[in-house]
Amino acid sequence: MRRIPPPWVLILLVILSLCFWVGFFAPLPDDGGQQPERLALPNSAWLDVSGVRLHYRVDGPSDGTPVLLVHGLFGSTETWRYNVDALVAAGYRVIRYDRLGFGLSDKPADADYSLAAQIQMALALLDALGVQRALVVGHSAGGNLAAHLALQHPERVQGLVLVDALLAQGGPPAFVGWVVSLPLVWRAATLGLRLYFTPDRLAETLRGFYASPATLTDADLAQYWRAFQTEGWSDGLLATTRDGSVRPLRAESLAALTTPTIVIWGELDRTTPLDAAQPALDQLPNLRARYVIPEVGHQPFEEAPDAFNAALLEALAQLRSP
Repeated sequence: MRRIPPPWVLILLVILSLCFWVGFFAPLPDDGGQQPERLALPNSAWLDVSGVRLHYRVDGPSDGTPVLLVHGLFGSTETWRYNVDALVAAGYRVIRYDRLGFGLSDKPADADYSLAAQIQMALALLDALGVQRALVVGHSAGGNLAAHLALQHPERVQGLVLVDALLAQGGPPAFVGWVVSLPLVWRAATLGLRLYFTPDRLAETLRGFYASPATLTDADLAQYWRAFQTEGWSDGLLATTRDGSVRPLRAESLAALTTPTIVIWGELDRTTPLDAAQPALDQLPNLRARYVIPEVGHQPFEEAPDAFNAALLEALAQLRSP
């Protein structure tokens, strides 16, 4: 009597067959394919770093205290569109950039998207702008990157502001990166991303970051959608996953993060809930203050910009003090 394989084996075979078919035969939808220069924003500039180009923007007085803004997933320089004017009015020199694979920066599949490479890119940008030390503000996965930057190069970070950061949580398991790197899986995932990410689907995803979904306006969505019109945007997302650029900080690393740090959090954040992040925050030896913005979610700088700007300016003033 023939033995019937367990259901999971049959399911796995179906999945592998689909990946094989998609990987070889299914046509890929167009990815938009626009050159970043055609989508340039006021004061857009690009910097060549290790064979790739980073898009960045600088605002404020050249002699102001430098503030480096680091966005999270789906973010860009436009993440901070409601905050830059308040920082400039306070006299800061505001530096914001699109991380590799996001916004108007390059998105090649064969580039190095690892955390170590992204730290070097942030340092290269500061070097190119003649900035030796900066106040660094990081949101979500960008907060993770900012924390690693301060941990590995404390001499370059005057103070750290973590906004709804991932820290000790978040990011896919390490084996997912290996799976994504397989050519058939990569092509199947590319097809899935290009079919899935319509403006409506992107809006649905983004609204999940807000306590009040109606906060995301059509004008806001247009800022996010810009990146999905650029050549290679799906490669950027997949390569970010492949190279594991979001790596949680271990408790011992958090305990070694001596840079003066302030956190700003959305009270109703469901993506990185404050309660879940608190054990990681408790490990920080130089946590100066914590601001909780009421009735907002994972994007407090968009959902309540006035309250966020007030908290951020107060935080930066504290971090500038000896």
